[in-house]
Amino acid sequence: MDILSELKAQINFVELAAMHGYELNKRKSTKKTLFLEKGEDKILVYPNTGKNEDHRYSTCNNTNDGGTIIDFLINKGIVSSVNQAIPYLKNLDPASLRISDPVVMKKVDHKPFVPVPTFPLDCDNYLVRCRAIPLDVLRGPFFGGSVMSGSRLNSNKTKNAIFPLVYDNRVVGQNIRNLKRTEWINELGEVIVTFEEFKHLVEGSNKTNGVWKSSVVAGAPVAVFENPIDAISFHVLKGKAYNFRATIGSPSRDVVKSIAQEALHTNSGFVLCGDNDKSGKHFNLNFLTNYISFREGLDLITSFDKKSNSYSLILKGHNTAKQRIVFDGIAKSLGIETVKLSFTVDQIHLQTRYEAPVLGRMAKALVNLFGLNSVAIEVSQTKDFNQDLQLREQEKVLKKKVTKGLSL
Repeated sequence: MDILSELKAQINFVELAAMHGYELNKRKSTKKTLFLEKGEDKILVYPNTGKNEDHRYSTCNNTNDGGTIIDFLINKGIVSSVNQAIPYLKNLDPASLRISDPVVMKKVDHKPFVPVPTFPLDCDNYLVRCRAIPLDVLRGPFFGGSVMSGSRLNSNKTKNAIFPLVYDNRVVGQNIRNLKRTEWINELGEVIVTFEEFKHLVEGSNKTNGVWKSSVVAGAPVAVFENPIDAISFHVLKGKAYNFRATIGSPSRDVVKSIAQEALHTNSGFVLCGDNDKSGKHFNLNFLTNYISFREGLDLITSFDKKSNSYSLILKGHNTAKQRIVFDGIAKSLGIETVKLSFTVDQIHLQTRYEAPVLGRMAKALVNLFGLNSVAIEVSQTKDFNQDLQLREQEKVLKKKVTKGLSL
């Protein structure tokens, strides 16, 4: 590491800015961005991730003013050049400017989770009226208590579906789903009314660690979904008794670890049930790579680049011959889809196209080549399992109409 990179790695950006009159605005700060202001100069600082060469700050009213700590020093007139920045940073007191100092993140004021009131389910619930899920299933032994209802009817005469998120045996959040009514006027002056699904996390919810859970079924596999609606729909379609789990978005490593420990404890295995599209395949891969990292003690990560539409699977740290063989096997399973496979002393990098069929094949290759015999992958016929369910119910209605017509 050169002297400049070493200095940047030692400095806490926010504390440096505070030395020059910038103050932290707790109300406008989040976990991902810290909002600092000095009069009319307002900047966003991105908490250190260990990649100090990456973008670190931006100025709210000037897109050209942003970058690393060095850019900050020069753009704000603290120093005039990189050559001046090095001795300036060297002379700072390192004891008060270390990244490891947690005081900066503690300054962000996060509101506590306060649950919204919930009520027993009835036939007016969104899941029953709009998602083709039978009320008796929602009230039954698998999902009773795992889904609740809001108190009021919305403009579409449906009540909110409320899913509690659990972490460490505590409810740490709520995910609300329903339809949202939108009105607009077309070119003919006609009022057009549309309904779109809305998803809402109650303020203060722990999305990072919170998981939706069904009732426990002893000895049954753990089935992992992107959202609770698909989990319940899967049960209606397949009739299988699984321990259903759903994350709200892509699962964090902590979530994967907690679900993995649950499955390992019962020796029951996993069933991965991401949507049958690009994001769903990515969901399955994210879970798999985190699980493999946890099980094998590896640092296996994924990333994708929208600009080049490419997807990367990266193993960091000293790699062994076995791991090189595994990656070579994944590359061969993808065939012509592989863009690049490179090996260095401390990294293996596989890059391919970010497309649903390719990601699906990569997930299967990971399961096979890492010997994950306890992991299965379920794929819906349409985009997701709820769409499968609604299509089945529509076909039933159509069949009844045809049968009734023939009997007349």
